[in-house]
Amino acid sequence: MPTQYKLVDGKLFRWWNSSEPLKPETLQVFRSFNLLLPNTLDGMIAAAEFGEYVSPKAEHYFFCKNDISRYKEVTSKVALGYYDLPRSVICD
Repeated sequence: MPTQYKLVDGKLFRWWNSSEPLKPETLQVFRSFNLLLPNTLDGMIAAAEFGEYVSPKAEHYFFCKNDISRYKEVTSKVALGYYDLPRSVICD
């Protein structure tokens, strides 16, 4: 399950960070975006996977690792990993 998030212009960006624990605040934000699946066995929760949202196009975001407020958005019909990454990720 993603452990961190950032809201930018009403868009939710989420990612996994193995060194950060999952916080109740993060779960609440995911719940507000309807990203949590109903309770499963033993009362555990699960996050909806990216693949559950089917669309002919998708937006992929490439972030500067030193400043996540700097990013490039690529809209594509091709799955991530099957096209060349953008040359400039605005991380100069």
